[in-house]
Parts: sequence; structure tokens; C-alpha cells
Amino acid sequence: DAEHIKIENYDLFSEVCVKVINEIKNSNNLKLSPKNLFSIIEEVYLYNITMNSTAVDPTFIKWTITKYYQ
Repeated sequence: DAEHIKIENYDLFSEVCVKVINEIKNSNNLKLSPKNLFSIIEEVYLYNITMNSTAVDPTFIKWTITKYYQ
């Protein structure tokens, strides 16, 4: 359950936030609620944690945004 997951790598989380927000800003100015934005951030962060990756994958960010908002 995502509610019980704690942020352990704040540097990674911060990078995910910045990259997701920048991608949304560059994606025809999508208008998202804060809840939807945080859902995308959470999914990308959890993907990185699950894959044990410290590099944020821009392709996965685009895919996640597209999955919800196309």
C-alpha cells in the first residue's frame, strides 16, 4: 500500500519532482490537480525504488503522464 511507503531517498524524490513537473510544463500545459500530480510523482519514485535505480528515467515519466492524461 503506497500510504505506508516512506521516502528514504530525498535526493531521488526531489529529482523526480523536478523532472515530472518540468515534463508536465512541456506537455502542452496539462492542467492537473495536486492529487494527480502527486500520483504521477509517487509512481515514478516507486518505480525508481523498485528498480533500485538512482537515475530518473525520462521515458518512464512521459509514459506515466501519457497513461493518465491522453
